[in-house]
Amino acid sequence: MLLHPVRVFILDDSPQITEMLSELFSDPGYVDVVGCHDSAITAIEEIGRLNPDVVILDLQLKDGSGFDVLKAMRLLPHLKDAVIILFTNHASRDLHSHALALGADFSLDKSKDHAKILEIIQDKVREREAP
Repeated sequence: MLLHPVRVFILDDSPQITEMLSELFSDPGYVDVVGCHDSAITAIEEIGRLNPDVVILDLQLKDGSGFDVLKAMRLLPHLKDAVIILFTNHASRDLHSHALALGADFSLDKSKDHAKILEIIQDKVREREAP
């Protein structure tokens, strides 16, 4: 068990996706899901307060865009090292390029990249375990 598990915040308007991701990270002691929201406005406040290590961010939200959240996060100095993963059904190359240009670390397709999210989290766990 890690002394400090990787702290993950999930921001998605689909309860099914939020549940699936939470189950994906159910290995106790390694990942701590510190928050789940479907609201951009509430999430920006909570992410700033909770200081997660990883944020999984949907593009389409109840009251805004994942791009809005991404821009707001990258303005907060204490979140500069947070890994931001855009996780969306909108798979256009331009959209993914735009997300990366705004500061996302990864831009993944919900229909096929579930395993990639787990790999990213596992990489973060390995970083924590390294002496």
